[in-house]
Amino acid sequence: MNSEGLRTVLAERAADLDTTNPARVEQVRRRIRRQRLRRVGGGAAGGVVAAAAVALVLTLGGTERAEGPVGEPKPPPADRSRTVDGEARRMTPRQVVTSENGALRGAAVSLGDPDVRVSLWRTLCATCPKVGRSRPSFYALALTDDGYRTTRYARDPAQGEAYVIESPTDDMFLLNDAGNGREWLVGLDGSVRPVQRVDAPRQPADPRLWFLCTAPGSGPRSWCALDPATATAYQWPSGSNRGGWTESRPGIGRTAWGLDYDQTTGPVAWWQGAGGPRQIRPLVTAGQFGTVHNSQQGPLFWDYAFGADSLDLLVVTDPDSPGSVITRPAPDVPAEDEGGYLGLGQTPGGALLAWSDWPDMRIWRADDLTGDDFELVFENEGVPGGLPMTVVGERIYLHTLISDDDGRSWSATATWR
Repeated sequence: MNSEGLRTVLAERAADLDTTNPARVEQVRRRIRRQRLRRVGGGAAGGVVAAAAVALVLTLGGTERAEGPVGEPKPPPADRSRTVDGEARRMTPRQVVTSENGALRGAAVSLGDPDVRVSLWRTLCATCPKVGRSRPSFYALALTDDGYRTTRYARDPAQGEAYVIESPTDDMFLLNDAGNGREWLVGLDGSVRPVQRVDAPRQPADPRLWFLCTAPGSGPRSWCALDPATATAYQWPSGSNRGGWTESRPGIGRTAWGLDYDQTTGPVAWWQGAGGPRQIRPLVTAGQFGTVHNSQQGPLFWDYAFGADSLDLLVVTDPDSPGSVITRPAPDVPAEDEGGYLGLGQTPGGALLAWSDWPDMRIWRADDLTGDDFELVFENEGVPGGLPMTVVGERIYLHTLISDDDGRSWSATATWR
């Protein structure tokens, strides 16, 4: 079992711990401490150094900033707990992030500077009273502009529900709870502002300010243009019905295209004809389907059945035509019962990328869309989700990974708190 898996098991056991038995509490704490010493690889000496580290904490408007190494957090006294939104808050954001059983839920780097980062953490409170049959979990953010040599902490406004993180500016992140149509802007100072939605199209001042947004109530996804100064998102009309989305950004002179769902035929690909009617083509699938991100030649869709040796690409070169299907070899995707997920994108040089982020992060690359086999170019078990595939110049971002050679190799960020 890897360290993340063991940490999860210990957290689950801590959640069911009888905190009225001090001996049992101390036994579990000793086990967690021993595992942490093994994980950092420093043995007993490393543990002494970590425990003796001195941290200077400054309170900054509801956030906390730590200078230098951070020692072990101590739970605050019960009489110092606060009530926010009717819930007892017994862990500070810093305690949530630095907890031994904290779980990394997501992370991202700034598109302007990889040392500017945000990470999302969840911690089960082993010493909190049970709420129903389980103990409460707490969520927090860790922010830095120097690769976590210093850190600011803030509460996670999405409570773990924002699985997509955008980088609209060099000093700000957007938490996107796409499932519920909510967003928040988070500054490096720990400030958190809810984004207000305006149902009116507007061109953004910078392409980085575009993001895919969902109408409240799980409606269709469309594009929003963000105004960071006012924390306002201007939503464009969607070309899709409920449950679908538009892949092409509006107002850039390209063919509008995306995915939709038909109650009779199931998932369908759609694109707008150059001067004729909208084209619709069903995707006959027994597994997964989607759009190819960063497509270099217009509408491009994929369709894959779990366990198959091949996948289909629907290529549209003429928007007034029904498109053509290319059947090509598929990557070695984990089986469906292991939670396998597939995503596809195209590099600036025209190569085809495929990735699966569960149970481990894997990235494959093929030189073109047609017959070349996929080659596994990256595999790692500890990559948190975050940024969607984003291309800036020749650089490719995917979750917390970066490639500067057209997807042939990838560098991973290791420090997140």
